[in-house]
Amino acid sequence: MDLRKIAIVTTSRGDRWPLDSIIRAFYASNEIDLVLLVGGALSIENPKSRELRFFEEWPEIVIHDIGGFAQTLSPFGIAKAIGEMLPTLTETLSMVRPDILIILGDRTEMLAVATAASLCSIPIAHIHGGEKSEGSTDDATRHALTLLSHLHFCSSKGSFQRIAQLGVNPERIYVTGAPSLDRFRESKSTESIENLSKQLNFSLVRPVALMTYHPPTLDLENIHIELEAIIQACSKLGSVIVTLPGIDPKSDQIRARLTEWEQSSNNIKAFESLGTIYGEVLSNVDFMIGNSSSGIVEAGFLGIP
Repeated sequence: MDLRKIAIVTTSRGDRWPLDSIIRAFYASNEIDLVLLVGGALSIENPKSRELRFFEEWPEIVIHDIGGFAQTLSPFGIAKAIGEMLPTLTETLSMVRPDILIILGDRTEMLAVATAASLCSIPIAHIHGGEKSEGSTDDATRHALTLLSHLHFCSSKGSFQRIAQLGVNPERIYVTGAPSLDRFRESKSTESIENLSKQLNFSLVRPVALMTYHPPTLDLENIHIELEAIIQACSKLGSVIVTLPGIDPKSDQIRARLTEWEQSSNNIKAFESLGTIYGEVLSNVDFMIGNSSSGIVEAGFLGIP
């Protein structure tokens, strides 16, 4: 029996973990030849990529590094990294020749992925199309990816309708829910705050908040005002678990301020990624603060304020 070759692209923790259950299912299938295309913050070009990837448990999967890590987080630096990724992607896809390419979300570098796939006549399956964001350029990128894709797996009926309004044939749109929620079927609530403290190597005191703040790309001038307001509010809490922002314009400034805050306070600890224990952490905090989509999808699912 000929195996169906499926390639999955992941470039950040923002898509790495929502894709986790899909990767696991394909890895376990005897009908699929799975290939991973890894770039952006997960590329080996990033010195911190090992803190984000977590691929060690799948040694048999073929992984192609497609580069695209931005050395500087200015618009020019990010554009340069994406531009350099495009020829690598095109060459890799021409060599791998997957039957279908899976992408998720709305990150800018996925436009290069979709462009390369189009040049190579490889069909694209897009996950999480049709959603809405405020304060960022995500909507425009997401809709562009929708129009470059051939199959659409969305999280809600509202997303289905918005994809259809873009002119997509409804027969190619499937409401499958958010794959990131699959992890909570396996997440185990800790018996006590002490157990979670041991896992994080951070002494937690309630109330505990999980905080993530990404640059609002349509309002970059007010980053410092918003961030300082969040820090001031969090200073009154027992403990704050912070996940640092990804590769976006001015995220380096946010990282610098959060690092400064961490060094001057004993009630905050910052992480590049919470990796496999993210679900367990979120399940046990008292609330979430910031502007991460996880505050809508996963926190909403769990009933975390």
